[in-house]
Amino acid sequence: GISFALGETVCSAMHLARFAQNGVGLPIMQVSAQLMGWSSNFLLASLLLLVSQGKCVSYVMVASDAWKMLRLLGPFSISCFSLELWAEYSLSRNYTTDYVYTT
Repeated sequence: GISFALGETVCSAMHLARFAQNGVGLPIMQVSAQLMGWSSNFLLASLLLLVSQGKCVSYVMVASDAWKMLRLLGPFSISCFSLELWAEYSLSRNYTTDYVYTT
């Protein structure tokens, strides 16, 4: 989780440094930073759910526990990431101040 957050910071810094130079930045670095941030949040949510179920504390975590969390949180996380990308690159954002989840 921490390595994904560090990667997000590095990609964001690269994008913003290039943005300061040319006013456009590096879109691939921006998307990479968002993906790494999403991955970090996904890992944190998975670990919190596993600990709340007693895994890694009272019981040993096995690979099937990780797959169960992926099946539980995966579709929700992917849809949230897709909404964030859509909101970031849509033209309607120029005309409204609402957040993407309120539409």
